[in-house]
Amino acid sequence: MRAPAALLAATLLAACVKEPPAPDFTPVPVPDPAVIDQVVFLVGDAGEALYDHTPLMPHLRDEVERWSGALAREEAVSVLFLGDNVYPSGIHDVGDPRRIQDSLHLASQVEVMAGPNAIRWRNRGFFVAGNHDWGNLYGLPGLQRIKNQERMLDSAYGGRVRVDLYPEAGLPGPQVVDAGEAVRFVFLDTHWWLQAGHDHILRDTVFFNVREILRGSGDRALVFVSHHPFVSGGTHGGPVPMWRGMGLLWLLNKTGSLVQDLNSPIYRELQGGLESLFREIHQPLIYAAGHDHSLQVIEGIGPEKPQWSLVAGSASKTGDVGPAPGMRYGADKPGYMRLAFRRDGAVELHVYATTDEFLHCGDADGEDVATCMREGVISFEEVFSSQLREPHPSDPVTDGR
Repeated sequence: MRAPAALLAATLLAACVKEPPAPDFTPVPVPDPAVIDQVVFLVGDAGEALYDHTPLMPHLRDEVERWSGALAREEAVSVLFLGDNVYPSGIHDVGDPRRIQDSLHLASQVEVMAGPNAIRWRNRGFFVAGNHDWGNLYGLPGLQRIKNQERMLDSAYGGRVRVDLYPEAGLPGPQVVDAGEAVRFVFLDTHWWLQAGHDHILRDTVFFNVREILRGSGDRALVFVSHHPFVSGGTHGGPVPMWRGMGLLWLLNKTGSLVQDLNSPIYRELQGGLESLFREIHQPLIYAAGHDHSLQVIEGIGPEKPQWSLVAGSASKTGDVGPAPGMRYGADKPGYMRLAFRRDGAVELHVYATTDEFLHCGDADGEDVATCMREGVISFEEVFSSQLREPHPSDPVTDGR
């Protein structure tokens, strides 16, 4: 009798899940390009996107083009593609009939970086690996899927479009890339970490390298980038609605039985190690990730957390999101985020979203795809904005000259 009672209790608890708080914010004005050092877009879980059926993709390309032209400097605009770039199981081998569809999904994201301004100013797209990019596999079979994606990115547009996989296929990271004078990206392959059987010496090496990065980054704004979030109010990291498996998924979450969830024992080992380093040495400004199919802005609570955790995983799927400690914004809407790193040290976040009717065009019988795409591209609007960091007090106010 105890097991049914436990299941009933789990179901009742899951029924108490609440929606995230309604956004309460004063819009942050979009800064003049003259005061900006770097613009960074966050978009994740786009693995079902098709460029001519997913309005977010041409809309995001337009935004990348607009900011590339406005800043008119090399490497001033970056797009972070936050994993699960190819659903359902990564890039299959040459000769596999699934490879054609796989390549269309990846090409739909590469196209975001293929505009004339983005190419002219050598702006970059950084792809991180998600569990689906590994084919939800481990060891050599999963590594082959990741290598296939890496090769496809390397050959995109004959190498004229700057898109790369970070960290390199099969490596856990951290891999560092500097953007401008003030931003440092730190890339981690978190699915690598989840693979059973990895030597603990290799894991200790990851922590050692993160330690050195935290010690040696100076005044740069640190942006950690991975597929799995650091914290989340979504189904991989937070409360789960009652109707999902009638409480079974809730039980699996709470017992850590789902390795892809943030409370699984193996993921907690990674999170705990990072928390110790953040507390001991230095908090990163931002931890950006996807995995949960939602948009979330979570302010860090305590010195062991990133100052801000950003989840942008709703490029081609949307999923439930509930409240989480420190959550400033959460929504199950298709969208993306834009970060502006100003020359005076301030960092500003803008979140853009649309409605589920524009997640994909052409799914419904008889739907006018062209009309849906046209309306969808212009439907994105700002749903949240915030200043993530104040200007440096020692810096003079700039007038853009």
